[in-house]
Parts: sequence; structure tokens; C-alpha cells
Amino acid sequence: MGLFRSFVDRLVGWVIEQLGHMGSQTGWNSQ
Repeated sequence: MGLFRSFVDRLVGWVIEQLGHMGSQTGWNSQ
């Protein structure tokens, strides 16, 4: 189960990173 959790954490981190890039381009991300 640890390997699956590691994969999920990596996937979630990648998605958040992509959303952050799109947000910075559109001005949606206030951070």
C-alpha cells in the first residue's frame, strides 16, 4: 500500500503544480 500512496502523493503534487502554473498565467492563483 505504501507504493500506491507514494504514487498518489506524486500525482496529486503534479496536478497541483499544473494548476499553479495555469493559475499564475490567468491570474487566478492569488498566491
